[in-house]
Amino acid sequence: MVTKEELMDLATLSKLNISDGETEKLLKDMEEIIKFADTINSASSEGVAFDNINELQNVYREDDIIESYPQSEILNNAKTQEDGFFCISNRGQGKKEDLAF
Repeated sequence: MVTKEELMDLATLSKLNISDGETEKLLKDMEEIIKFADTINSASSEGVAFDNINELQNVYREDDIIESYPQSEILNNAKTQEDGFFCISNRGQGKKEDLAF
């Protein structure tokens, strides 16, 4: 059973403000959650294979390698470029020395 003190400690750790009116409802809700978890934990799993119960499988496809545009064509519209790469400023506030990519 969850005590009021434990609930308030949890609320403090979670940085939640809980009024006195909400406390009783939350205690009741937490009790129900714990009962539900206990029910699940008490279920027998002996002789039951839970691995892949829905028989799902990943569907993979082969990667298709396609030719890309030439680097020079890609950089044609670049405002600034250096050594075959786009140049961008550091968070939009950099100087020429900060340009990198």
